[in-house]
Amino acid sequence: MYTKVSDNFGNRIMGDGRTFRARITCDDTVIESGFVSVDMKCIAGTGTSTLEIGCASSTQLDITMIQPDISLTGKEFLLEIGLMLDDDSIEYVKMGYFMAQKPTVDDGRITFTAYDRMAYKLSGYYLSNLLYPCDISEVCAEIETLTGIRMKNAPSGINISKNFDGYTYRQAVGFIAGIDGKFATFDRDGVLDFRWYTTTDYSVGLNRSFDDVVVQENMFQVGYISCAVDENSTIKSGQGLTGIATSNFLMTQEILDGLYAKLKDMSYHPTTCSFAGDMRLELGDIVQVLSRDGKAYPVPVMSLDFSYDGGLITAIGSYGSTELSEATYVSPTENYVQQVYRRLYADKLDAKDAAIKYAQIDFANIGKAALEQFFAKSGLIEDVVVGDQKVTGTLVGVTILGDSIKGGTVIADKLVIKGEDGLYYKLNTDGNTVEKEQTDYNSLDGGVIRAKSITATKIAVDDLVAFGATIGGWHIADGCLYSGTKESMSNTSRGTYLGSDGQINIGDSDNFIMFYVDNKGESHLAISADKFTLGKQNIENIISDIKQDVDNVRDEITTLLRIESSRGTVFKNNAVSTVLSVVIYHGKDRITDIDKLHEVYGSSAYIQWKWQKLDEEEYGIISSADSRMSNDGFSFTLSPDDVDTKVTFMCELITD
Repeated sequence: MYTKVSDNFGNRIMGDGRTFRARITCDDTVIESGFVSVDMKCIAGTGTSTLEIGCASSTQLDITMIQPDISLTGKEFLLEIGLMLDDDSIEYVKMGYFMAQKPTVDDGRITFTAYDRMAYKLSGYYLSNLLYPCDISEVCAEIETLTGIRMKNAPSGINISKNFDGYTYRQAVGFIAGIDGKFATFDRDGVLDFRWYTTTDYSVGLNRSFDDVVVQENMFQVGYISCAVDENSTIKSGQGLTGIATSNFLMTQEILDGLYAKLKDMSYHPTTCSFAGDMRLELGDIVQVLSRDGKAYPVPVMSLDFSYDGGLITAIGSYGSTELSEATYVSPTENYVQQVYRRLYADKLDAKDAAIKYAQIDFANIGKAALEQFFAKSGLIEDVVVGDQKVTGTLVGVTILGDSIKGGTVIADKLVIKGEDGLYYKLNTDGNTVEKEQTDYNSLDGGVIRAKSITATKIAVDDLVAFGATIGGWHIADGCLYSGTKESMSNTSRGTYLGSDGQINIGDSDNFIMFYVDNKGESHLAISADKFTLGKQNIENIISDIKQDVDNVRDEITTLLRIESSRGTVFKNNAVSTVLSVVIYHGKDRITDIDKLHEVYGSSAYIQWKWQKLDEEEYGIISSADSRMSNDGFSFTLSPDDVDTKVTFMCELITD
């Protein structure tokens, strides 16, 4: 149970009429308003059926809020829930670190799901570099190094004989927790914690619980622990009727006997209930719940839900199958493909026949002597010598097929280049002496080839490499074309620069069109001109029209009116004493007084309150002169005299 709170917090959280706030911190941005609802769920197991060991639990958030100014998608953030104390200050409690998934947007609100570090820090496959057997503490230390997480209460002194090839980090953490008789979860500070159930002095009385306390009649007790260690072998300790069934390839009979001796005294009645929320509770707490018959039941918190909407409700549950359970071996991903992967993930393949279509070969294991022997015996290379990065020798009887041949000098008795339509190109001919073989189109005349100069009426090439050349005033450089002296993207002289990476600069320092990528990798389009015409319209007129449209849209922004209570929204009996305050959200504006209301909606706008008693069919309007109303209708003071069994209050924004 979380204990890092003040005494004032401890007293206020157990009282009536409580008010809560939510807060998100992402990088350097703090968001403290606009929250509609926050639901947080976590389970110490794979479901809500029975007690488990060896699970790696992840916490899920579902948040609906006014769309903030920053994007939260793919970013880690800290969630806190705060309690308003008697002096109206807010004391916040950490709930954990999460990463948001892509949200849905509807009418200025976003709704998104987020998960804790179990989902996004430990999802990769764990390929250990340790030598096995080794101590379990070495495995934990390696997982911390490879994933960047921190652990606490991690086990040690247990010998591990097998590696975790084919399993994810999360599955490995589950196996480690299992052989220590615990479960694993990330705590409020983002640290991986190995836990078991611990008794606290926390109690849920009838004055705080709702009418949904359900206690099973039959007691669950750890009468045995059974474990499937592979497809064909299951071990067991204890002979009771109810117990724990698990699957763990690291488990031995000695370890299992030790776990049973430690856990066999645990017993409880499976129970579920909800009550006035308290964000200090955690998975693994054992709390006392008072049932309607006046009996107190110890409840191990195996599932924990928090629901926030200005108030806070907590729901807890403990579970236990009262029937005999059989342990079943489960592979890492529970499918045949993963089994095949694990069997093929080996240091050596030894087979008589194998058809291999793809292989990754570590050439560091192939020696130079082996390569020299291969080339020499094949007869491909005479006098072969294998160096660090090259092979030298003489090719014998080899036909080379390729797109290019690079060398300092090519010596040949005859050099014939075959082109399209069966034409043969012979170098250094005049194109006239052998007319049957040569034409003006398939010959090069050595008399007109000079350094950096070719004179011809027509040149046809597929790929021209001519760095440093100038064609029609365009300069060809390595990676760009440019005119005049505009040889780089940053050059401000008049001309054009075209980069092979897609960057463009046309114009000079005052009038230009530029598309470029900055040193952060962000793309930019910059345009500067005296006049900018788009189609048949001047861009200045278009921008003016857009501004007018934006002003029109501002008048149609969705408005949200919320009623907040200084003492919460749930009251027992008719012990009602609270102040109802009106907050109006209009776009990004937050309106809490009449001056701001008139500024946004005009001087005729006002707040109107209505109420409906239990035996009335329609709402009645409350006079603006009513003594309970203050702050020009933005505040309404409610006392026990106003409530008889049930009263419903409504607030309206009148703009006409």
